[in-house]
Amino acid sequence: MTNQLNYFKNYIKKIVFPKSQYLSSNDQTNEFESEVFKHNNILIGILAYFLFFEQLYYGFFVREAGSLHQEVHIITAFLVLVYALISTYLYFSSTKKINFSHKSFVISFGVMGFIIAITRTMLFQNSIFTLPTIYLAVNYGLAVIIYLKPTISLIIYSSAVFSSIYLFSVFHSEQIVYPYISDVISNAIVAWIVSAINYHRYLKNFSNKLKISEMNQELKKLSSRDALTELYNRRKLDDFLQQELDRTKRYQLEFSVIIIDIDNFKEVNDNYGHNVGDQILVKFSQLLAANIRDADKLGRWGGEEFLIIAPETELESAFQLAEKLRKIIAEYNFDQIESLTASFGAAEYNNDQSIYQLINRADMALYKAKENGKNNVCLPEAAAIYGND
Repeated sequence: MTNQLNYFKNYIKKIVFPKSQYLSSNDQTNEFESEVFKHNNILIGILAYFLFFEQLYYGFFVREAGSLHQEVHIITAFLVLVYALISTYLYFSSTKKINFSHKSFVISFGVMGFIIAITRTMLFQNSIFTLPTIYLAVNYGLAVIIYLKPTISLIIYSSAVFSSIYLFSVFHSEQIVYPYISDVISNAIVAWIVSAINYHRYLKNFSNKLKISEMNQELKKLSSRDALTELYNRRKLDDFLQQELDRTKRYQLEFSVIIIDIDNFKEVNDNYGHNVGDQILVKFSQLLAANIRDADKLGRWGGEEFLIIAPETELESAFQLAEKLRKIIAEYNFDQIESLTASFGAAEYNNDQSIYQLINRADMALYKAKENGKNNVCLPEAAAIYGND
């Protein structure tokens, strides 16, 4: 029996407080509330404009002039017009975060609908055995069209039930009230269940959409990042090279590339093991990333080779960047090994060459740097050799 009671209690808790099942952070909650408000606000605007013209039509062309019916229709028309105008303003304003006033606006629309429905029921309904169309429309329209938290909708429906029963006993005290009470309560219970299910479904769909988005981002990251260093991989660097080539040709700019190779890295793996070698690669990557410009693109070119794409950078500036990195690496304490150096080859793009030719020139410069004792920066065609200090 205790287990059944706990199960029932947890089930009720999930129905009344569903967010904890689907949303795991404040950012997700804020994003969901923003989505819900946008949906509700658009629907409120559409309904409000429709009701404005519909109530005006009934007030001026259907009801008798000067009658109580006409007054109620006209008052209703201008009440919903206020909501229509507010909804329009909120739609075109930039709402970054949903606050209490936004939530109050949506809730008040539902409350206003019940106030109008109950008022018209009390004034114009002659039979206690059937609820009027306007009451049923608000009752189920609020459940199906507008997304409300189950706690909020429960308060609204409960208030509507108590108000309807009390006011009916005041306005129609001469009539038998029990069938009316049964009608009001049963319809409110059904409408609240529909509202809670509707809210749950929207929340679940939103949660699934978030999961799919996160999976897509992870897949995108995996397709463009090196698994070990988390730098851009060879495929993504190829994309960046093509983009930079197109941009350089279009705007007559310059750009350079720098190829970096860790000196004697095989010895690191042989002497200290591949686990230490992987740790060195990660630290080396972090060191490079922390000392390049925001505009530069850094990636793992393959093995212990890395590539920097330097936009709007001529050869001399590329050399200065490479020389700065060379000194930082040579002076850095990698803990696991005694020392580590790297060799650099830099090349600037010329308008008459392809990406392959540009990379090949930088690669030949790197090869020359290796030949000249490593731990230095070399430019194409042996134009200059620096470093090794």
